[in-house]
Amino acid sequence: MKATIKDIAERAGCSKASVSFAFNTPSRVSKTTYNKIMQAAKELGYVPNPVARILATKKNRTIGFMLTQPIEYAFDNPYVSEILKGIASVCNEENFMLSILEPLKNDISAAIQQTFVGGIIVIGIIKNNTIHQHLKKRQMPYVTIDAEFQNEYLNIGIDEISTAEKLLDLFIKNGHKRICICTLSPIDEASENCSYTMTYRLKGIMNSFEKHSALNNEKIELSYYYPKTKPEEAIEEAKEILSKPNRPTAIYCMSDSYAPAFYSAAAILNIKIPNDLSIAGFDNLPISKLLVPPMTVVNQTGYQKGILATQLLINSIEGKPCSSIHIDSQIIERNSISNINSN
Repeated sequence: MKATIKDIAERAGCSKASVSFAFNTPSRVSKTTYNKIMQAAKELGYVPNPVARILATKKNRTIGFMLTQPIEYAFDNPYVSEILKGIASVCNEENFMLSILEPLKNDISAAIQQTFVGGIIVIGIIKNNTIHQHLKKRQMPYVTIDAEFQNEYLNIGIDEISTAEKLLDLFIKNGHKRICICTLSPIDEASENCSYTMTYRLKGIMNSFEKHSALNNEKIELSYYYPKTKPEEAIEEAKEILSKPNRPTAIYCMSDSYAPAFYSAAAILNIKIPNDLSIAGFDNLPISKLLVPPMTVVNQTGYQKGILATQLLINSIEGKPCSSIHIDSQIIERNSISNINSN
């Protein structure tokens, strides 16, 4: 027979109210009483009902991490995995459960309507997505990562435009005039069907392009490449780009995850990095330090974003004053960019 709160109270020698407090608001009972109750529950094999706990406390201590694509695709991206690590770290510290949410039959709105969590963290919102409307209908606290900064919702992110501009500046200042931009989605979708991240980084890239073209009357050629395969399968595509007669002298990766393909392709074609080819990326994923030579990156770790987003969401759930967080980003220069003017 399943143990009840009454059984625990009798074994621990306390009231049913004390047992309820021990499970739901431990601060309302003494440490001695709490330990007695937990020991009694263990001996009786009692397992609290989480739904009952939520009804009793009117608090749902579960955070949902909403993906905008199926799990099997989302976690191909190491950046998403780093964000998840940050979220999980805070959930563990703050005694929150973590639930991974994905679209139901490609329908994010259905997932939002049916989920049972206290708040949601969302990543990868595209410009024409209606996810904000659905979350507002649920009256559920939520925080976005890498979305647009607006007063209507909480967001964690960097100044994508300025940072993207500075990274292209670095290539151009080192004499590079043929630069391939490895994008996050097809370039022809940049108007409506791509992420805010992609849109703003393209703006930053164009700011740098126009600035240098006007100031120095230089002919700078930008080409765009969107990997049609998974990062680890993109070597053949990278080889094709690096085999062109007037190949790029620099590769600008909007995500570090695509850089290894170019490193491998360059090695196969006997193209030396950085002497013959310069390369840099975004995110500062662990792989960027392990590449040979280590890659220059924009430092905006997913792990840090995951931590900050979760802390912000918990504050929102608890009714504390909250505001969006702009993360300072910087370019970490390693050994993957050379000045071709001095070669």
